[in-house]
Amino acid sequence: MPTRREWPELMRAIAEERIALSSAKNANYAGGELDAEAFANFNLVGILTHDRITREQGIFVRLCDKVARLGNLLFGAQDTVGESVEDTLKDLSNYADILLQALRERRSG
Repeated sequence: MPTRREWPELMRAIAEERIALSSAKNANYAGGELDAEAFANFNLVGILTHDRITREQGIFVRLCDKVARLGNLLFGAQDTVGESVEDTLKDLSNYADILLQALRERRSG
């Protein structure tokens, strides 16, 4: 187990892994242009549901999907999509960060 002294550096390393994974996946959803809106795909939720579901609620649904996947993987279900427990945990954390950012944007404006 890491010491309290080692823990912050370990967390930074994990955060860098998460950012790299999120950036790679985001290019698939937001397009290749660096100036394109990063999370435009979440705005589709409102359009497709005629604003019955907010962007934040759509992100929450994705969080729930990841929790369900994590539970399946941890309790012995076969992985059929090539996503490891580590990748699922990184995605789960990334979706939490995305939701936090969306809530901050809503508050500010």
